[in-house]
Amino acid sequence: MPDQIFQSCLRCFMTTQFPGIAIEENGQCSLCNSDTFLQAKKKRVTSNREALEKVAAEVRASRKDDYNCITGGSGGLDSSYVIYVAKAELGLNPLVVHYDHGHFHDHATRNITALCSSLGVDLIYASSAGRYDQKYVRAATRAFKDLGIYWGVCSACHYVIPAMLCWHAQRYGIATTLHSDNVYEAELHVPAAAKFAFMKERLCRIGWPQKARMAGRLALAMYYLLRLKTEFYVPPVRNLLRHRPRKPASLRAVSLSKYLDWDVDYMTKTLVENTPWRPPDYPSLNMRFDCKIEDALVNHTFKEATGQTVHSIIACNLIYDRLRTKEELKPAVDFYESEAADKTREFVGNVE
Repeated sequence: MPDQIFQSCLRCFMTTQFPGIAIEENGQCSLCNSDTFLQAKKKRVTSNREALEKVAAEVRASRKDDYNCITGGSGGLDSSYVIYVAKAELGLNPLVVHYDHGHFHDHATRNITALCSSLGVDLIYASSAGRYDQKYVRAATRAFKDLGIYWGVCSACHYVIPAMLCWHAQRYGIATTLHSDNVYEAELHVPAAAKFAFMKERLCRIGWPQKARMAGRLALAMYYLLRLKTEFYVPPVRNLLRHRPRKPASLRAVSLSKYLDWDVDYMTKTLVENTPWRPPDYPSLNMRFDCKIEDALVNHTFKEATGQTVHSIIACNLIYDRLRTKEELKPAVDFYESEAADKTREFVGNVE
């Protein structure tokens, strides 16, 4: 088979740089040509409002005063829609926690503030007193600079966001957390083996002095991460060694996306028509526009390793589900791809 490194799919944004992808005779990738794959990616959930109302009634009955549930809010689409549904449609009284790691876009912060104010929902701004999250990001970014890829920089958020919800739930006597699982964002289809192989290849490019410097900075980053985990400690002690803390058995987790059709267009329209929440004014997928790390280091890393940014992989998922076409999504994908390298250089420069 001839070299296909620079071939791309006519139907989606996949290229042969992505692990396991081939472009076939009709010009489409092996995923688009696989009926089995496309059927498996039928992600849309049929709404089950009756079951959701039953869950909401149980949550309301669990506590009639103050807050009966807790959720995180970044100002992005998913968390904002969870807050709206909880308050405006289910009649719950959620406490919203906005974890400020210092790298949110102003647009997202304005969104969560305006949304909660318009709904009459209490909002707590939470952050690390020792700013160990920012220190971790700085140390991890500097550690990976010689490689030019930055897997692992988001580890602080992966731990702290669920830990912070557990911490505040215990503080306020709340027994239920609300969240969502956006499959278009979560299923990035990048095998762990491919990530390790790419990391290994990059490690082979640098000399032992750079490797030693990287190891020292990573050790410092792990120290800051441990301090961060300790600051928002969730028992038992072994949680400090986990990627994410295991929530207490007494804390019930409810995912609204298990009961609702997670329709991005409908969610966006609902929020825009009923609240001050707004998507960004640049081409976007209305998802993942809240964090500076995401559209800098993360997009750049995925682009280097797989030929795809996180946003272009999300776009592929929307195409596989027949919700969008490549032509409709191209402006947003081009925007994030063109910005990724420049934003990464700016971000890295700011932490030096």
